[in-house]
Amino acid sequence: MAWWRWGRWLAIPAVAGLGWWMGSTSAAGGPSQPELGPPAFVGYAGNAEHNPAYPSPTASPWRRAWTVDTPGALQQASLAGGVIYVGGDGGTSSSNGVYAIDAKSGRMLWHRSLANMVMTTPVVAEGMVFVGLGNQQFSAADQAKVQHLKSRGIVRGTGANAWMALDAATGAVLWTRPTRGEDMPTPVYAHGVLYTVNGSGDVVAYWAKTGTPLWSLRIPSYVSMSSPVLVGDNLIFAGAHPYRLYSVNLAQRRLNWRAAIPGAFAGADDCSVAVGGGRIYLEATTGTQRHPQATAYAYALSTGRLLWKTALGGGSLVRDIEVGAPTVIGKTVYLGSAITHRLYALDAATGQVRWAFPAAGPISASPVVAGGRVYVGDGAGLLYALDARTGRLVDSLDLGGPMAADFPILVGQTLYQPEENGQLAAVPLAPSGFVHSGGLPPLPRGPAQGPVMQGARLFQDAGWSPRHLACSSCHLAGGTRAAVRDGVLVPSLIGAASRFPEVTPSGVRTLTAQIENCLGAMGIQPLAQDDPRLLALDAYLRWLSSGFPQQLGTSQPHSHAGGC
Repeated sequence: MAWWRWGRWLAIPAVAGLGWWMGSTSAAGGPSQPELGPPAFVGYAGNAEHNPAYPSPTASPWRRAWTVDTPGALQQASLAGGVIYVGGDGGTSSSNGVYAIDAKSGRMLWHRSLANMVMTTPVVAEGMVFVGLGNQQFSAADQAKVQHLKSRGIVRGTGANAWMALDAATGAVLWTRPTRGEDMPTPVYAHGVLYTVNGSGDVVAYWAKTGTPLWSLRIPSYVSMSSPVLVGDNLIFAGAHPYRLYSVNLAQRRLNWRAAIPGAFAGADDCSVAVGGGRIYLEATTGTQRHPQATAYAYALSTGRLLWKTALGGGSLVRDIEVGAPTVIGKTVYLGSAITHRLYALDAATGQVRWAFPAAGPISASPVVAGGRVYVGDGAGLLYALDARTGRLVDSLDLGGPMAADFPILVGQTLYQPEENGQLAAVPLAPSGFVHSGGLPPLPRGPAQGPVMQGARLFQDAGWSPRHLACSSCHLAGGTRAAVRDGVLVPSLIGAASRFPEVTPSGVRTLTAQIENCLGAMGIQPLAQDDPRLLALDAYLRWLSSGFPQQLGTSQPHSHAGGC
C-alpha cells in the first residue's frame, strides 16, 4: 500500500493570524441562555446520525423569532452553550468569516473576518471554535484532470487553505495551520484531538489546544465536503478520484478498509456520510453528465461491504452541491436530492423508498427529525415541515434565500436556519407547522371595504368552478403564504398586484388579465370586465399588496461567489 503512509509528522509551524484574518467586531458579552443546546458541537450536524435536535432549556416551550443579516452567503451552523456559530462563504473579504450569535436574542456577539471561505460547520469544544478555510477551485492542470474519471493525484483548493482555532468567547485567533489543499469538510473533535480530511487527500490529527500535528495519513482521493463521522476509533468519509468510501482506524493510525462507490462520477466527495445501526449511508451522482442519476448507498460499518444501492431518479446537474447528506433515525434514512428535487424516506435495512416528497427546488441539506416531523430546506428558499411517516406536507415557509449543504438546528419549538442570501433565522414552530409572521393590513373604510371582503370570500369559493377549484387550492392562507404543489413553487400574492401592468413579449398584461388567466385554469368561463366578481378579486389582490412584509426579516439578495 505505497499510496498511503501513517505516522508522518508535519513540520509546518503554527501561525497565529499573520495574513489569515482581517479583523472582527468588538465582543458584546456572553450568551443570555448558556444552558441552551449542548455544551459542545463536535462535528457535522453534531452527531453521527446528523440529527441536531435538542430539548427546550426551560419548562415552557422554547420559541424564538429573529433574524440576523450578514454581507454574504452563510454555511452550516452549530450550537453550543447558548451561542450559534456560523461560517460565511460569500467569497469576499467582508463575507468570509465566522459569526457568533446569541441563540436567545439574535444579538451578534462577535464576528471574525478570515482570508477564505468557511464551508465547515464551526466545531466547538474546550472554549474554542475550529473551522477550515478553502474554496472549490482547481488549478488549470488539476481542472483538466478532473474531466477524466481515472485521473489521480488531484488537489482541490487554490486560495488560503488552513485549519484555525478561534476563542469561543471573543473570536480571537488562537492558532492557524496552513494546508496544501482546501479544508472544506467539517472536522471531528474527540478527546482533545481534531481529526481532519481535506482537498489534498491528507488525513491529519491535530492537538486541539495548540494545532500541533500528531500524525497524518495520505489517501489517493481528495475530499471536497464529505465531512467525516467518528464511530468508536473509526473515521468514515468519502473522496473523489477515485470515488471511494474510507474507514481509518485512529488508534492504529492506518486504513481499515476502502470501498468503491459503484457508478459514481460526482457527488460522493460532497456527501457528509451518516452512520446508524452498524451501517454507513451516503449519496452519489451516477449516470452521465447529460443524464445524471441520484443514487443512495448503504455499507457495513465494520467491513465496508456494499449492502444496498437504490436509484432515486434523474434530472439535471446543479452548480456545486448535487447531493444531499442523509439523516438516519432508527429504521429510516431521510435523504434529499438536488438532481430530482425530492426528499426521500428509505428503509435503512433494504434501501426501499417509503415515500418521496417533491420540493420546489434542489435539496442538498440534511433534514432534522423530531416529534414525528421532518424539517428541511431547499434551493428555492422554502423550509418544509413534513409528516415523518408519510411524507405529507404539513406546512412550508419562504425564507427568501436558498439553503444549500447545511441543516436546521432544532431546540424545543425553534428552528435555527442559515441561508445563502446571508440571513440566519430563528423560526418558531406551531402545531400546524411554522409560526408565520405578519398580519393582514387593515380593511379599507367606506365603499371600498365591500369589494375586498367579497374578493376574500371568492378566493376561497370552489362552488363556481366546474372543476371544484378555488384560488385557495393553490395559494395558501388567502394568498399570504408561499407554498409548493407537486414540486412547483406557488408564490405569495403579497405585493403581486404591484407588478402590473407588466410588459411581456406579447404585449401589456394587466392584473385583471392575470386573474382571468387563473380563473380559466379553474375552468371558469371568461367574465365581463365589469363583472362584480372580477372587480372584487382585483380589489382583494390590491389590498394584499398594500400591506405587510412577507419575510421573517428584511434581507435583500446578495451578489456573491460563494461555495454553494
